[in-house]
Amino acid sequence: TAAGADRAETFIWMGLHAEAEKAALELLARNPGSRAARLVLARAMAAGGNVEGAIAEYQRILGENP
Repeated sequence: TAAGADRAETFIWMGLHAEAEKAALELLARNPGSRAARLVLARAMAAGGNVEGAIAEYQRILGENP
C-alpha cells in the first residue's frame, strides 16, 4: 500500500536503512506483485550499502516491464 511505501521511504530519509528494508520486505510480502514495494526495497538496499541486492531488485523490476 502507499502508506507502507511511505513508511519505508521515511525510514530511508531518516537514515534508518535496516528499518526501511524491513518495512519494504513486509510490504512486499503483503503485496508480492507490487512494483512500488520492490522499488522502495531496492532504494532501501542501496541506501544501506547493499548495492548487489539493490541491483538485483532493479533488474527484477526491469524484467517485469523492460
